[in-house]
Amino acid sequence: MQLPLRVQYRLIQVRITARQWRLLRRAYAVARYYIPRLISYATVPILGERAALRGYHERTRDLLCSSDEPHTEPAQHSATLPFVHFDEADPKLFVAEIPRGRSLYSCGAIVAPDHKLLADVSWQTFALDPNKPSPLYHFAMRKLYLPKVHYIRGSAAVLASVQPNNYYHWMFDILPRFGILRRSGLTPDYYIVNTDASFQRESLNLLNIPSTKIVNPTAHRHIQADNLIVPSLPGPIFGTTMQAQPCEFLRSSFLAPGDKKAPHRLLYISRSDAKTRRLINEPEVLDMIVPLGFDVLTLAGMSFAKQVELFSQARVAIGPHGAGLSNVVFCWPGAVLIEILPKGRSVDCFEKVAGIVGLDYRAIASEVHPAPGKPCDTDDHYVDIAELGRMVHRVLGTC
Repeated sequence: MQLPLRVQYRLIQVRITARQWRLLRRAYAVARYYIPRLISYATVPILGERAALRGYHERTRDLLCSSDEPHTEPAQHSATLPFVHFDEADPKLFVAEIPRGRSLYSCGAIVAPDHKLLADVSWQTFALDPNKPSPLYHFAMRKLYLPKVHYIRGSAAVLASVQPNNYYHWMFDILPRFGILRRSGLTPDYYIVNTDASFQRESLNLLNIPSTKIVNPTAHRHIQADNLIVPSLPGPIFGTTMQAQPCEFLRSSFLAPGDKKAPHRLLYISRSDAKTRRLINEPEVLDMIVPLGFDVLTLAGMSFAKQVELFSQARVAIGPHGAGLSNVVFCWPGAVLIEILPKGRSVDCFEKVAGIVGLDYRAIASEVHPAPGKPCDTDDHYVDIAELGRMVHRVLGTC
C-alpha cells in the first residue's frame, strides 16, 4: 500500500538531520553564488556593467595589496584602485575614494571598478551563523543582471546602508557615516543617501546637507560617479555590539551643549501605532503610570527635532522594545531607561546604548502572545503590571 504524499514527505523530513539540513542549505547557497558568476563571465561582453557581479573583495584594502600587511594609504593614487584614508583615532574606520565606483540599490552596496562587490562597506545578509555574515549570501551576488547605470559627474559619497527606513538603522548605521566622512576632510559634490521618510529629510537638514546635493537611492538604482567616496560602516550591521562612535556623533550633532536643561520629563513610548510587538495590556500600564506624571508618546509623525528635545529632557523613559527607544541616545547621563523586552529576545542594543551614554538601564521581561504563522519577534506581548509598578516606584523614589 502506497503512503499518501504528505506522509511520505514527513518521513523524508524526519530522516534529514539538522546537520544534513545545514549542509543542504550551504550547498544551495554555494550554487546560487557560483551560477551567477559563471553567467557573469559570459555576459560581461554583452551587458557590460549590467552583468552579474564577478565576485567580491572581503575588504577594501584587498584592492590595494595582495598581502595581509597593515597599510595606511597606497603609495600612488591609481586611476582604478581606491585611495583609502584611515582614521587616526580609530584605525577600523576609513573613507575610500573609488574612481568609477558604483552604488547598488537603496542599501548602497558598493561595486569596485573590477566589477566585484566590496563586502566590508556593503551590508551582508546572515549566513547560517548570524555572527559570521558572508558575502556569499549577499543578495546582490545572486542577481543575474543589474539595473541600468545612472552616471554622476564629479564625486559622490555613499551614506546609504541597510534598512534605511527603519529609525534604528537610520540613527546608528547611516547618520554616523557622516561623522566618519567629515573626519576625513573630504567634501563630495553629491550625497547618495535615503530621503523617503520625513525623519530622514529633517535630520539631514539639521546636518546642513543641501537637498540639491542629495541623490536618493532606490531599490532599482545603480549609480556610478567619477569618484565614489565611501565611508566605512560604523559597526556590525544587525549586530548588538553598539559602538561609541555613533552615539558620540548623534549627541554632538543634534544636542546643543548650552541648551541642557535639568532632566524632568517622565516618558512612556507607545507602540500602539506599530504593526508588531505591541503591548497587549498597554491600557492597564497607562492607568498605572499616567497618574504618576508620565507623558504618553507615539513617535510616528513627530518631528525629529521634537523627539531630540523630549528625550534630552527625560528623567525616566519607559517603553516596549522597538526603534523608538533609539532616542534614548539623547538622554543625559543619570536618566533611567526601563525597557519592556519580550521573553526570548536576546537583543541588548539599547542596554549598550544606555551604557555608552551613562543611563541607568532596567529591563522587565514580558510574556509573548503567540500569533499563528508569525515568528516570535513579530508577536504582541503583555507585561506583569504589578512587577512593572514596583520597578517604576523604586525608580521614582531614587532618581
